Amino acid sequence: MIASIPRYDFNFENATGSENTKSILVHASATTVVILLLAAFWVPIDVRGQSSYYNNADLFAHLAPRALFGTVVKIIHVRWIGFILLRQLFQTLWLFLIVFQLTRSLRSQKGSSLLEVSALSFLFGFNTVVFTTNGLSEFIDVVPYALVLCTVPLLLANDRDFTFTRRIIVTLLLLSAVMVHEKSVFDIAILTVWITWKYGIKRSAGLMLPSIVGSLCFLWLVANRATHNFSPVQHIKLVRSVLTFLFRESLNVWGIVLAGGVLWVIFAVCAWYFLKTKANYSVRGSITIMMMTLLCLAPLLVAVDTIRMVGVIWLPTVLLICDIDLKAALETVRFRQWAVGACLIQLLLPPVLMYWGGAAPFNCYSRELVLRVLPPEKNFARIPMSNNNGLAPAVGPFGLYALDRPDISDAIVCWPPQPIRFGVD
Repeated sequence: MIASIPRYDFNFENATGSENTKSILVHASATTVVILLLAAFWVPIDVRGQSSYYNNADLFAHLAPRALFGTVVKIIHVRWIGFILLRQLFQTLWLFLIVFQLTRSLRSQKGSSLLEVSALSFLFGFNTVVFTTNGLSEFIDVVPYALVLCTVPLLLANDRDFTFTRRIIVTLLLLSAVMVHEKSVFDIAILTVWITWKYGIKRSAGLMLPSIVGSLCFLWLVANRATHNFSPVQHIKLVRSVLTFLFRESLNVWGIVLAGGVLWVIFAVCAWYFLKTKANYSVRGSITIMMMTLLCLAPLLVAVDTIRMVGVIWLPTVLLICDIDLKAALETVRFRQWAVGACLIQLLLPPVLMYWGGAAPFNCYSRELVLRVLPPEKNFARIPMSNNNGLAPAVGPFGLYALDRPDISDAIVCWPPQPIRFGVD
């Protein structure tokens, strides 16, 4: 039987009474639905033609990375719309778990916290994970994100009796995340750093080692295979030209900023309060924060889509929120006074897909901004890519240009507003 989960996790039984728990559940559910509905009108859900991932992902046909989710879709015999719906369900689960934790952390204290909960939920919901899931149907990042987030209550239990059942569930969830998308190995690394800080190397190894070994074995088995884009070996080969690839193709300061938006500020506040109250400004605590931050940037060593890769900043932010007194941390920086402004700034940050220093818009606002402010791709000289697969604009870490992606921008319909993007004839 799975051991009990502590008060700082997503536990429905340890709240202050069943009525309070029901109230939190209702509030978190309503907030999640409202935010996702608003986000769909801001970045409509792409339901256009079937992607190559949907057609090629099938573990029964061949063992390959990124194939697990597609295999499940084929097993339950859902069509393309069912595939889109499943992605949205995982997205709802992901955001609900975050909003539930925010609601519990803030409503457990005296005084009203509706503003803080709503603002923080907005900052998570109107961000990279939701925008990329809605903006392009081929992105399945939210599926492994939800699976990883489901392991947090199991990993952060304060009891010392970590049963075999708990270990099996954690391992299966994390291995499933890696099989859905191999970049989940960075999520596992972030969790490992955090668990090591909280419980030490021995307990961390007992919980995380099976997932780490299993993930490496899976990636070894599928090293030269691909379901969509590059194989794991092709990604790893980019590390050989790390400085060239990083500074020419993947590292972009503006993309890093947009990947988290105001969530970077919330992460900084939580990290500072953690170092102050939990780590006592110790070297070990500082190293933990630095390692989690670097692991959020580490995917840029093997992939070019900057915003999607760095968007994992949500994970260390949630882990810190689970550990600190969130209400006290927000009061220290007077969050109530700038919460609405933070949401407005987040709303003004354009939702875009970015790679090779180019930005492709996901909605009308970002399309106008990109076309009016950024120079076109043709204005830049072109240089060979690190993977010897053509040429890319010579932009650099601080450059930015309007990326020509008519498959995305031409399908944007500005009026009337619609939560679903069917494309144009």
